[in-house]
Amino acid sequence: ETEYEPGDVLVISDAQDRAVERSSTPRSTRVIGVYSSEPGVLGGAGTPEEQAARQVEAAESAGIEDPQALTEAQSQTIKTSDGMIEVAIAGIVSVKVTDENGPIARGDLLTTSSTPGHAMKATDPAIGTVLGKAMGTLDAGTGVVEALVMLQ
Repeated sequence: ETEYEPGDVLVISDAQDRAVERSSTPRSTRVIGVYSSEPGVLGGAGTPEEQAARQVEAAESAGIEDPQALTEAQSQTIKTSDGMIEVAIAGIVSVKVTDENGPIARGDLLTTSSTPGHAMKATDPAIGTVLGKAMGTLDAGTGVVEALVMLQ
């Protein structure tokens, strides 16, 4: 998880159950979501009680006495220190993108690209390869756009 950054496009791990990895294959049907520090919907996060118990346990192991008084930085460190990353599977999220398949316009469908952790414009997408819909633009190179994540 230390090599992941918010905005990374994620796919279901090929090597481990209930795990994700950064995407690196164009038009992958394993696409699952985007790493987000503030996702609207979490995949695999467990119940609110399970999440709270994990946070208390992680805070105690980090020597923090009051998990309710965590700073945002401490909270983010604890979230990733237990090997879990937040996967946004629906909602508006910042997504890393590339112009690998042409410039991206608002409303374009997005899919995985060969650039690790990045999405690209989806042209004639196959079922199961769409990550979502761009809400911003990218004329050239790589960057970050807001996207409506809605797996298709």
